[in-house]
Amino acid sequence: TRDTSFLNDLAIDPAKPFAYITDPASGKDAALVVVDLESGLARRVLEGHVSVAASEVETVIDGRPLQVKRPDGSTIKPKAGAGPIAIDRKGNWVYFGPSSGHMLYRIDAEHLRDPTLSPLDIEARVEGYAPRPPCDGISIDSKDNIYVSDVEAKAIGVIRPNEKRSYEIWVSDDRFLWPDGLCFGNDGRLYFYASQLHLMAPYNSGRDRTMPPFQIYKVKVLASGSVGR
Repeated sequence: TRDTSFLNDLAIDPAKPFAYITDPASGKDAALVVVDLESGLARRVLEGHVSVAASEVETVIDGRPLQVKRPDGSTIKPKAGAGPIAIDRKGNWVYFGPSSGHMLYRIDAEHLRDPTLSPLDIEARVEGYAPRPPCDGISIDSKDNIYVSDVEAKAIGVIRPNEKRSYEIWVSDDRFLWPDGLCFGNDGRLYFYASQLHLMAPYNSGRDRTMPPFQIYKVKVLASGSVGR
């Protein structure tokens, strides 16, 4: 990790003893961290690469850009690096990208696990997979449909694994205030929570506008998150 590190989301490899973690860090030094769960060794990869570094994308909710007011009265619009990450049910592809970004990327999990590849070799193996909105989390079902926490639209979106790989909103609701934590339950439905992150004090001139209770939701999706369903 770096001094700026803030380890965020992770994906556990279903086939190999590895975990893949996103580190948004300060934005430009974002990276993935690959952890060998047997040896305990960790490697930092793709640091600063376009697939993980924050881009100049504003997050706008209800017409208001997400911003933080400084003590001197000036404002900054935070840009977040690598955040969402997921691995398919066979352990073949790892999908990821910067929270502040409009593209989802992927890489063969085998390449992430290979310690003999140079930084340039790993970067060359990253693929741009599909366009998507700024998001904080993703999950993938047994049919490789990828679900996206669309924080701007208060929605859960989906990217289907067809030739178009186009993004569409699957379900939206005004209660989905900064959806995140996407995961599948034993009932095959997609679960997530509404963190209300954009309503917290740092983004509202010191005033906490969050409204308890903080809800967990579940929705029916295209396919189960379990290979056996």
